Amino acid sequence: MSDEAAQMNKLILVAGTGRSGTTWLADLLNYRKTYRIIFEPFHRDFVPEWSRFSYAQYFAPEFQDTAALEAAGRILTGQVSGSWVDRSAEVNEKNCGCIIKEIRANLMLGWLKRNFPGLRIIYIIRNPFAVALSSVRAGWQYDLKGVFLSQTDLVRDVLAPYAGLVRDTSETLIKFIILWCIEQRLALRDLENAQDSKIVFYERLVLDPLRELRPVSDFIGDEFSDEILKFTAISSWSRVTSSTDRRGIIKKGFFSGYPSTVDGWLTEISSGERALGMEIIESFGLS
Repeated sequence: MSDEAAQMNKLILVAGTGRSGTTWLADLLNYRKTYRIIFEPFHRDFVPEWSRFSYAQYFAPEFQDTAALEAAGRILTGQVSGSWVDRSAEVNEKNCGCIIKEIRANLMLGWLKRNFPGLRIIYIIRNPFAVALSSVRAGWQYDLKGVFLSQTDLVRDVLAPYAGLVRDTSETLIKFIILWCIEQRLALRDLENAQDSKIVFYERLVLDPLRELRPVSDFIGDEFSDEILKFTAISSWSRVTSSTDRRGIIKKGFFSGYPSTVDGWLTEISSGERALGMEIIESFGLS
């Protein structure tokens, strides 16, 4: 266990809802190529160690399961390999640890934090409408009912008031808004005020990368350099929030006051979809 504990101090988990910038952020943190990137190791279909668990597994922080702990321990200490997890890896003598890039661990961050205290968690949040639109554009589908309502602990602890919404929603864009709400609700609950976690906003990272990345570098114990600016260019843009409150993600004035280059997605979402989306977001307490 002492060797594993030593390894844990070198491990960083970059988590967030899919299409929120997890890959970009992980690559930015590894711009010196000093970490091994482990790509989405909690994917049940491509990582045998996690094959017995749900596509987006929920574990309450206090949940205890020996098999889950052993599997997560192997994943978080870099004891997994293969074409899926190593697709972004550049293993060399300079590697000083691992960055785990993951979009399917958002419902068990508190459990991971509690059971693997050396793990440093960075959670990135992007505007829900931009996430949903990007997911639809990518051709993604999501079985909300199958993934979430099949997990009785998740329904009992969180989703009971939203079971009808999860079960009955058929429009793909709105499904991804609901997915975003579920994942933010759980992640913010588990990471609120945690010293071993850091929240990053995608939109701030786009518009002011130095200001957003400097505290992240301090958090993981890396020396910060302006050289990172060479690696911040991306092709996708979304909207920025002026809120510093982790829960106040959607604020009054959120949709106005910024250049048109960062709000192009607004023209592709109807007023009806926006109104319904905002109603759902508010019902989850994220407004």
